[in-house]
Amino acid sequence: MYAINNKYYMYYSAHWKENPGNKLENYRIGVAVADSPLGPFIDLTGKPLFDPGYPIIDANVFRDVDNRNYLFYSRCCYEHPVTSEIADWAKSKWGTMLLKKAGFMVSNLIVVCSM
Repeated sequence: MYAINNKYYMYYSAHWKENPGNKLENYRIGVAVADSPLGPFIDLTGKPLFDPGYPIIDANVFRDVDNRNYLFYSRCCYEHPVTSEIADWAKSKWGTMLLKKAGFMVSNLIVVCSM
Protein backbone atom coordinates (compact mmCIF):
# COMPACT_ATOMS: atom_id res chain seq x y z
CA MET A 1 0.00 0.00 0.00
CA TYR A 2 1.26 3.46 -0.86
CA ALA A 3 0.17 6.77 0.71
CA ILE A 4 0.18 9.65 -1.80
CA ASN A 5 -1.55 13.02 -1.31
CA ASN A 6 -3.84 11.75 1.47
CA LYS A 7 -4.99 8.77 -0.62
CA TYR A 8 -4.02 5.11 -0.18
CA TYR A 9 -3.21 3.00 -3.22
CA MET A 10 -3.12 -0.77 -3.05
CA TYR A 11 -1.79 -2.95 -5.85
CA TYR A 12 -3.29 -6.42 -5.85
CA SER A 13 -3.20 -9.66 -7.81
CA ALA A 14 -6.42 -11.39 -8.88
CA HIS A 15 -7.72 -13.77 -11.51
CA TRP A 16 -8.72 -11.74 -14.54
CA LYS A 17 -12.36 -12.35 -15.45
CA GLU A 18 -11.44 -12.61 -19.14
CA ASN A 19 -9.72 -15.95 -19.70
CA PRO A 20 -10.09 -16.97 -23.36
CA GLY A 21 -7.43 -19.71 -23.03
CA ASN A 22 -9.16 -21.12 -19.92
CA LYS A 23 -5.84 -21.05 -18.04
CA LEU A 24 -5.67 -22.37 -14.50
CA GLU A 25 -3.67 -19.31 -13.43
CA ASN A 26 -4.84 -16.08 -15.02
CA TYR A 27 -3.52 -13.53 -12.51
CA ARG A 28 -3.14 -9.87 -13.43
CA ILE A 29 -2.37 -6.77 -11.38
CA GLY A 30 -4.90 -4.11 -10.50
CA VAL A 31 -4.83 -1.00 -8.34
CA ALA A 32 -7.44 0.32 -5.92
CA VAL A 33 -7.66 3.58 -3.95
CA ALA A 34 -9.15 4.59 -0.59
CA ASP A 35 -9.26 7.62 1.69
CA SER A 36 -8.13 5.48 4.63
CA PRO A 37 -5.69 2.59 4.93
CA LEU A 38 -8.64 0.63 6.34
CA GLY A 39 -10.66 1.09 3.15
CA PRO A 40 -13.01 0.69 1.54
CA PHE A 41 -10.84 0.39 -1.57
CA ILE A 42 -12.31 1.10 -5.00
CA ASP A 43 -10.70 -0.32 -8.14
CA LEU A 44 -9.38 2.51 -10.32
CA THR A 45 -9.72 0.96 -13.76
CA GLY A 46 -12.05 -2.05 -13.61
CA LYS A 47 -9.44 -4.04 -15.51
CA PRO A 48 -5.80 -5.09 -15.17
CA LEU A 49 -3.20 -2.32 -15.41
CA PHE A 50 -1.69 -4.15 -18.39
CA ASP A 51 -1.64 -7.63 -19.88
CA PRO A 52 1.77 -9.09 -20.76
CA GLY A 53 0.13 -12.32 -21.96
CA TYR A 54 1.04 -14.47 -18.95
CA PRO A 55 0.12 -14.51 -15.25
CA ILE A 56 1.69 -11.79 -13.07
CA ILE A 57 1.56 -11.13 -9.31
CA ASP A 58 3.23 -9.27 -6.42
CA ALA A 59 3.34 -5.68 -7.70
CA ASN A 60 5.58 -3.14 -5.96
CA VAL A 61 6.44 0.42 -6.88
CA PHE A 62 9.95 1.86 -6.77
CA ARG A 63 10.61 5.61 -7.07
CA ASP A 64 14.09 6.58 -8.25
CA VAL A 65 16.06 9.70 -7.35
CA ASP A 66 14.51 11.55 -10.32
CA ASN A 67 10.98 10.80 -8.98
CA ARG A 68 10.22 8.31 -11.75
CA ASN A 69 8.07 5.40 -10.63
CA TYR A 70 8.64 1.82 -11.77
CA LEU A 71 6.39 -1.17 -11.28
CA PHE A 72 8.12 -4.42 -10.30
CA TYR A 73 6.22 -7.69 -10.46
CA SER A 74 6.65 -11.45 -10.57
CA ARG A 75 5.74 -13.46 -13.63
CA CYS A 76 4.60 -17.02 -14.22
CA CYS A 77 7.92 -18.76 -14.86
CA TYR A 78 6.65 -22.30 -15.35
CA GLU A 79 5.02 -21.25 -18.64
CA HIS A 80 7.45 -18.53 -19.58
CA PRO A 81 10.83 -19.39 -18.07
CA VAL A 82 13.43 -16.72 -17.55
CA THR A 83 16.88 -17.45 -18.89
CA SER A 84 19.61 -16.34 -16.51
CA GLU A 85 22.71 -17.54 -14.72
CA ILE A 86 20.83 -17.79 -11.43
CA ALA A 87 17.99 -19.80 -13.01
CA ASP A 88 20.46 -22.19 -14.66
CA TRP A 89 22.37 -22.64 -11.39
CA ALA A 90 19.19 -23.38 -9.37
CA LYS A 91 17.93 -25.84 -11.98
CA SER A 92 21.28 -27.65 -12.07
CA LYS A 93 21.44 -27.80 -8.25
CA TRP A 94 17.85 -28.83 -7.48
CA GLY A 95 16.20 -29.71 -10.80
CA THR A 96 13.24 -28.10 -12.47
CA MET A 97 10.59 -30.44 -11.03
CA LEU A 98 11.72 -29.89 -7.44
CA LEU A 99 11.63 -26.11 -7.95
CA LYS A 100 8.09 -26.33 -9.35
CA LYS A 101 6.88 -28.54 -6.48
CA ALA A 102 8.36 -26.13 -3.94
CA GLY A 103 6.60 -23.21 -5.64
CA PHE A 104 9.97 -21.54 -6.15
CA MET A 105 10.23 -19.21 -9.10
CA VAL A 106 13.74 -18.51 -10.26
CA SER A 107 14.67 -15.07 -11.55
CA ASN A 108 11.09 -13.95 -11.88
CA LEU A 109 11.35 -10.26 -11.04
CA ILE A 110 10.60 -7.95 -13.93
CA VAL A 111 10.90 -4.17 -14.20
CA VAL A 112 8.23 -3.28 -16.63
CA CYS A 113 6.98 0.18 -17.00
CA SER A 114 7.76 3.68 -16.00
CA MET A 115 4.62 5.23 -14.55
